[in-house]
Amino acid sequence: MLMPLSVAALISGMMTLIASSPNLIVENTLRARGLAPLGFFSWTPFGVAVLAAAIVFMLMFGRNMLSKRLTADDTGPRQTSAVDLVSSYGLADKWHRLQVPRGSPLINRSVSQMQSLDRLGVVPVGFERHQHGRQRFLPAMPETVFEPDDAIFAVCPEEQAQQVVASQGLVVLPRLDQRQRHEAFQELGVAEIMLVPESHLIGATLREVDFGSRYGLNVLAIRHRGEPLTANLGDQTLDFGDTLLGRVGRN
Repeated sequence: MLMPLSVAALISGMMTLIASSPNLIVENTLRARGLAPLGFFSWTPFGVAVLAAAIVFMLMFGRNMLSKRLTADDTGPRQTSAVDLVSSYGLADKWHRLQVPRGSPLINRSVSQMQSLDRLGVVPVGFERHQHGRQRFLPAMPETVFEPDDAIFAVCPEEQAQQVVASQGLVVLPRLDQRQRHEAFQELGVAEIMLVPESHLIGATLREVDFGSRYGLNVLAIRHRGEPLTANLGDQTLDFGDTLLGRVGRN
């Protein structure tokens, strides 16, 4: 908007004698030399001709040289939500909601005690609990204990999900609606971490550095050279520029 405005301001300087200081300097010089001074509208014919040419140019060519018009959604930086982040790593279809019924072997056991889930490649991410008629979403901390009627969020392929359902006596629940899913992801917390050149993790694997125990962060996916990886994460050799998608625990 400012570029056409500045052009219009320059053209307006050719409309009248007092429209710009160079016009007055020329007029004073003519008077000092004893020549006929310029009238107030002496510049106007030239200014009108230039104005007409500028309008035609802007209508036919100039508008295509300007930046494209921004929509209301583009006027500010778009904040990436947890849902967008999870989807960008290809985990949208690997996010399962499973209920822990009474009688399940998971009851009264903590997340850290369930090595069987790790062997199946199942990562517990969070819990959904209903207390006093309210729905709550809690991160799956190592000390969190499975309770009857809990709904757990787990990240794993469909085959592993079926295996854990059969071995632990779980029940597959329908997916949350869009509003609830957004609320759940925001409450459980996910973060994207990039490896800097001086990181000691470069050249190592998550298993070698015992990443989960050392930093208290469950890695859900890795983006390696632009490609998202969701399987065998513990054995993936990390490189500069890799990004890790992890679940952030909050007390």
